[in-house]
Amino acid sequence: MIKKLYEKSEIWFAVAWIIAYVVLASVGDNLSTYVGVLKIVTLPILIVLSVILYCFVIYRRTA
Repeated sequence: MIKKLYEKSEIWFAVAWIIAYVVLASVGDNLSTYVGVLKIVTLPILIVLSVILYCFVIYRRTA
């Protein structure tokens, strides 16, 4: 799915990642506030997002 979006339009691929980052960071911050410890949920969410993007970049470089 990520590869298909990237091949279709690199601009929309970048926009999709920016939207995903903003939405997930916001949700993570809200959940962290609910838990009572700032960034306790946001950090793992953004780490997973970063790992997914990193794996995609490595895959594209070797393909």
